[in-house]
Amino acid sequence: MIIKIRRKPRRISHDSGDNMSETICLIPAYEPDGKLLSLVREGLSAGAGPFLIVDDGSSESCGEVFSGLEAMGVTVLRHKKNMGKGAALRTGIAYVAENLPRVTGIVTADADGQHRVADIIRVSDEMDARPSEIILGTRSFTGDDVPRRSRFGNSLTNCVFRLMTGIRLSDTQTGLRGIPRMYFETALRVEGNRYEYEMNFLLDMAAANVHFTEVPIETVYIENNKGNQGFFGSVGSWQFDGQLPVIIQNLGVKDVYCPATLSVANGKTDSLPGACQWYDHT
Repeated sequence: MIIKIRRKPRRISHDSGDNMSETICLIPAYEPDGKLLSLVREGLSAGAGPFLIVDDGSSESCGEVFSGLEAMGVTVLRHKKNMGKGAALRTGIAYVAENLPRVTGIVTADADGQHRVADIIRVSDEMDARPSEIILGTRSFTGDDVPRRSRFGNSLTNCVFRLMTGIRLSDTQTGLRGIPRMYFETALRVEGNRYEYEMNFLLDMAAANVHFTEVPIETVYIENNKGNQGFFGSVGSWQFDGQLPVIIQNLGVKDVYCPATLSVANGKTDSLPGACQWYDHT
């Protein structure tokens, strides 16, 4: 059964009155296409907004996308050059913290169409119900249509996160997250300017004994997840973003081996699942 959720459309208000509160959807965007316009248009119609977009140094070819967003009444913040997803998230969080006092929380989403409006609303509603917890929109990685590198990368970071914190999460790489206002200051102190920011954010929250709540969301992959390099780099061979060797070293576990680079000959991934098993058995 499909449940359609519809709310009254909302736009960002700078009113400091305390008689209303709202959640804002923050989307960092680098070289976005029409999928971002479609997401925001549908979101505004369904009441998933208001939306705040951070243009992370995109090229002039994306100008029509951002002008289209502004024509809808969406606030667009801009980086003069590409600084990375983590930096873009901090820019958006800082803007909300400084300028939007009645916003009670932020839902972060991705610009590539992998997050559905209904799931953005679901995470927002869960954050309203649990204002002291971090809400994670979690995907399922069990289907045959899940790209193998996505399944491997997420399994590996889940294992590393569990080793470091003792907390079992099913999707540490999700970009759909609910962050209550009480954690804005902590989020602004999290290190990392690129994709490593998202794992560091979870680690810092876990260190502060913040509780996580997972909300199942639809699993969507665009062009076999072609553009998603949240865990792997893409220069010649797949490479860890640099965070994994550091994480393993910080564990202080001498018997754990972690290569700084994982190369995949001819693009084949048959050996990848085994690389994660030694984490599960440590």
